[in-house]
Amino acid sequence: MRSRSNIQLKAIAALTCGMVFFVIGCKTLSQIAPPADERLVRVSGTALPALERGRGIYLNQCIKCHVAEPVHDYSQQQWARILPQMIKLSKLSPEQGAEVKAYIAACLAVGSGEEK
Repeated sequence: MRSRSNIQLKAIAALTCGMVFFVIGCKTLSQIAPPADERLVRVSGTALPALERGRGIYLNQCIKCHVAEPVHDYSQQQWARILPQMIKLSKLSPEQGAEVKAYIAACLAVGSGEEK
C-alpha cells in the first residue's frame, strides 16, 4: 500500500509541475520582458544598449532564483519596493541595477500610455 501511495503522490507532483510549466511556458519572452526598442529610449532617455543590457539582466539574473515575472504584472510603486532588495540579493553592480531599473521604468511608461 505504501509504495502505491508514493507512486500516486509522485504522479500528482509530476502533473502539478507539468501544469505550472505549461502555464509559465505560455508566455513569450516578449510578454515577460518586452524587447528594448526606440519607444523605450524615447520615454526613458536611456540609450538603447543600456536598456538592452537591463532587459538581459532581468531575463538572465532573475531566473536564477525564481521564474521571471512579466514586467507589467507589477506597478511602478511595487517595483520600487521589489528592485532594491532583488538588486542586493543578486549582487548586481550599481550600474547593472540602474540599467534594470531604467528598463523596467521604460516598459511601464510605454505600457501605461505615457509615451511621448
